[in-house]
Amino acid sequence: RNEMTTSAENPFVEASLEREMLIEFTNNLREAALSEETSLSHTIFDTRSSMEGHSLWVLRPLLSTEIVTLQGPLCRCRCKDWSRIRLLLDENHAEMNMSARLEELISDTTFGGFVAIGVAEECQEDENEPLLGGDLPAGIRSNTLISNCILEQNCRVYRNVSLRDTHVCANAAVINCGKVWNSKQVKYGYLGIAVGPESGGCRNLFLSPESTMVGVSKDLQHLQRKPCGTDEDQSHCDCNIIGFRSVVRDTSTVKNVYLSPDSTIQAATSVSDVVLLPHAQICDGSTVSNVMLQWNAAISGYSTISQTLLMEHAHVGPHSLVAESVLGPDVHVSCGEVHASVLGPNTNAHHQSLVISVLWPLGRGNVAYGANVGSNHTGRLPDQETIAGEGIFWGLSCVIKFPVDLSFSPYSIVAAGVTMVPQRVSMPFSLFVKNENSDCCEVVPGWVLQNSPYTLERSETKFSSRRKANHHFHYTGYNIVRPDTIQMCIAARESLRQVDDSSSQKVYTTESDIRGIGKCSLTERGRIGGIASYTQCIRQYALRGFLIWLQKVDSCGHDLKTALGIQFPSGAKSVPSTESYQEASWAPVPWAQTTDASTWEHQSSILIQEFPIESDCLVWATKLLQILSDIEDDYARLVYRSKDRDDFRGTKIIPGYKDSHISAAQDTIIIGVRSKLEQTKDAIDNFVSKIKEKQEDLDLLQADR
Repeated sequence: RNEMTTSAENPFVEASLEREMLIEFTNNLREAALSEETSLSHTIFDTRSSMEGHSLWVLRPLLSTEIVTLQGPLCRCRCKDWSRIRLLLDENHAEMNMSARLEELISDTTFGGFVAIGVAEECQEDENEPLLGGDLPAGIRSNTLISNCILEQNCRVYRNVSLRDTHVCANAAVINCGKVWNSKQVKYGYLGIAVGPESGGCRNLFLSPESTMVGVSKDLQHLQRKPCGTDEDQSHCDCNIIGFRSVVRDTSTVKNVYLSPDSTIQAATSVSDVVLLPHAQICDGSTVSNVMLQWNAAISGYSTISQTLLMEHAHVGPHSLVAESVLGPDVHVSCGEVHASVLGPNTNAHHQSLVISVLWPLGRGNVAYGANVGSNHTGRLPDQETIAGEGIFWGLSCVIKFPVDLSFSPYSIVAAGVTMVPQRVSMPFSLFVKNENSDCCEVVPGWVLQNSPYTLERSETKFSSRRKANHHFHYTGYNIVRPDTIQMCIAARESLRQVDDSSSQKVYTTESDIRGIGKCSLTERGRIGGIASYTQCIRQYALRGFLIWLQKVDSCGHDLKTALGIQFPSGAKSVPSTESYQEASWAPVPWAQTTDASTWEHQSSILIQEFPIESDCLVWATKLLQILSDIEDDYARLVYRSKDRDDFRGTKIIPGYKDSHISAAQDTIIIGVRSKLEQTKDAIDNFVSKIKEKQEDLDLLQADR
């Protein structure tokens, strides 16, 4: 809770407070039900703010007539000590004889220890009918043993073998389960895991059900103040809590579980030590232990998960194995194995693959079939780890030998079959391919920018449309092209330029040749192409910012020449960045810095560096806009060409390819790029005309003088 400071993060605070209130209410009820004063009634204040109904409850002993009813031929219930069975009633019905309602609600059940049974004056309809398997009325029926439990009004408790130490809230259900129990003194709000090295050290993460990738990133970088959830005053509970309208059914073993309202455990094999926030679910033969699931997270399909936090809308299954990991918002893992790892937002591992000891806080990447991102054992200890950059694509059957750091190579592609040896590479938007003449792979700097910009355009659209984690929305919408990634491109371009022009070297193979290539080989052609690709990307980013600034100046009614003179005074120079990203360090996180003002400050400094200011600022601005127009034309052409190249190749190889595939001309991504191009060129033409008019007015004024 301490990390939540803005209004956007209030839902995390609210979820934590709601859990604390429900635990407090459960503890109060349990304490009253355990009272040795079997003849007294107890008034309980309901601390739950989100629950429907009265705020005052009365817990009273059974009347003698009610005991007779429960033992009678219609109810057929058994209990060694009926004095420990209490009714939980709202304050308006505390003195009523509830025999008739007990006949309707309870049958064929053995009670043991203390049991508090909620009885409403009339049954309410349940909205969870599909989960309950049809029209199942509220009631407590055919249970072998119910002991030390709190069963609220309108709950459904059917056909369970053993239900112990469990609070079933109003309208919740526990159906067809085996052993449901609690080991006492459970903390429903704390999970400590170790990521990175599997042995010989570790990176400790201290998590709560409301943790975010912001907090996890701070934890990884050793910036967190103290472990959350370890405070001595954190609430403990001696009960399972099955929240309002939540369902637990058809599961053989259930232990130490907290289900928030509307969450589900259905047909799992075994579930223990879990916290589910609203609409989370565990189902279909899965085995789950020491796991926390946020809103709408899901585990399914015979998966085995332990010591893991699933953030909002993270999904695991089918047939997945995940342990000691954090799965960020909108992460999907299917069929593969993830261990001792952190996978950031929108990361996908949909196929049989291996991810071990991978720290990937910015996520947005993909793990292809057969990818082995987990060669962490040196033969001495499994103590190595890898830091993956934002948007990395691990290709088919690649083998990554740890340690590897690609955090300063965002949106790069590791091609199929590549073996990557231990190294650190700082070349954004690159392609890593096999080198037939060496055991090391070859890096092609900036390849994605020049040869597959369609990938970046589709990714931007995909990340925007597939973001379902609403509670994390305030920090997961970062752009691909932003000050951080551009600064990495600037540093990479500078490294590629640091080569003696007189050198006849055609292949570079070491860091002493070119900083940032790690142990990859780099051809001279690749070096020249990388410089060109990075330069175009850097300039496009800065010039787009310039156009936006001009539009703001114009919308405010400011004089264009005056505004240009203030923002870009004659003779102004930008200090070249000295960042090289060569030393081992964490990549900057996007949620820590970007504002419109800071972005424009960065863009304007690049403009001055790339395009020295001329004496006539209007002429200078016109040149910049013309350069932007040419760059945007070229970019749209490259996006189209990267998709059209696939179409051309496909029609030559696959019969009927053209009829069964969407062509580049009809592709929605390319249509969107062309639409933005038209808008940009219209805006450029508009400002070029305005600048021309301004220049003509100034010329006339000068002539008059």
